Amino acid sequence: MKVTVNKYLNVRVGKPSVNAPCYQYLAPGSELEVDGQSYPGDTYKDINIWYKDAADNYYWSGGVQNNFIKNQSFDYWFDLLEMIDIQKIEGGENANILILDSGINDFLPAFNTALVQPASNFAPNSNSTLSKDGDCHGTHCSGLIAARLTEYKVGVATKSKIYCGKITENGELDDSGTMKSALREFLKGNYDFDVISISQTTIADDHELQTLIQNHVDKKRIVIAAIGNDNQLSNSNKKRYPGFYDNCISVGACDKNNQLSAYTCYPSKVNIFCYGTNILSYKKDPFPQTLTGTSQSTAIVAGICALIISFLKKQRIDYDQTSVRNLLRKYSTSLEGYPNFPLIQPKLIFNKLLTFTQNENKSLQSLIDADVSIS
Repeated sequence: MKVTVNKYLNVRVGKPSVNAPCYQYLAPGSELEVDGQSYPGDTYKDINIWYKDAADNYYWSGGVQNNFIKNQSFDYWFDLLEMIDIQKIEGGENANILILDSGINDFLPAFNTALVQPASNFAPNSNSTLSKDGDCHGTHCSGLIAARLTEYKVGVATKSKIYCGKITENGELDDSGTMKSALREFLKGNYDFDVISISQTTIADDHELQTLIQNHVDKKRIVIAAIGNDNQLSNSNKKRYPGFYDNCISVGACDKNNQLSAYTCYPSKVNIFCYGTNILSYKKDPFPQTLTGTSQSTAIVAGICALIISFLKKQRIDYDQTSVRNLLRKYSTSLEGYPNFPLIQPKLIFNKLLTFTQNENKSLQSLIDADVSIS
């Protein structure tokens, strides 16, 4: 991300420390590119967060201004998906989302009023569920789904509520054990949610995991799962679970030019694509920072599904996992060069939903089947 220097700033080499070597300084008004991560380091004027560039130079964060903050803008995907217009129609207040990830840094203002109840922790050897999401993956995804309105437009379903199920401490899963534990627990009757967002993956096929997901689908819960990231950047047909299962709505990623991301695994298996490259959301700081992956695409799609479900519930239109998947795919556009790879288009979806409300037939699938305006 780009930042602007707002006071004379030393360039520290090799580590985030006031004692690290310094061979130059930057004048106020200078712009520089940092990696978007925050690094704890020496405290200076009560601030211990530092930024780093590609050459391993460190910059004290108190000496720069995040350009996203300065412009008080919103991210590119927010504009491309016309989220401002969608949020004028629906805020998601009738939908709850279960997020299975690394926890949530709930001390951030963006999550005020967002959590339904204290989170559940399924990660072994972990004593902290909230406020100490060290990996920040769960926080980043949660922000995209349901961050409250601040000066930054980050969250999709800003009036929805979220359940937090912590299934990993470090952003990685050794197996599907914690995911299955969470899915079993949240099948109990004292939880009320409509969407499950899973941006974590495992490499092993697990019949019990697939069955647990089906149990939630049978309860009319919409399960959104990442198809997984290919670290070789070759769109390889690596199977990642649970996104590979047919009873999930699988999500892949593209960039701001609607180009298929090279890090999306098994793109032919993806149900719906969404923007996932250099996506701004919250980590540890009260301003957005970037992460990239099918995880981010999945979170955005989960937020959009929460808006859809909230709208359908208000209109008393019956739905299920299959009809929601069909809705996403039918009212979409395509990735550049891939006519069969659907890119989510919430504006098209809500334009159609608004016409559906004029119909006395209250089944979402029958309304989709009856509509011949888009083939």
